[in-house]
Amino acid sequence: MVVAEAVGAAEEWRTISGAEGFYSVSNLGRVRSEPVPGKTVGRKRGRILTPSLDTKGYAIFKLCVPGQRCDRHADAH
Repeated sequence: MVVAEAVGAAEEWRTISGAEGFYSVSNLGRVRSEPVPGKTVGRKRGRILTPSLDTKGYAIFKLCVPGQRCDRHADAH
């Protein structure tokens, strides 16, 4: 997926509903996992996620939230 950045535009991040504190999305369409202060074990958080494509070619992201199943997808249209 190629994301074109506007010249001089600042990237703004907002939390994803239902995944507050775990994931956020930017005005440029990028999704990231939120950093966890002091976490040194396990998966690295605070990184930009790489999307997969659904059958129609749209970008989708698999979001895993503790206490919920890991089958939640966020569409990026």
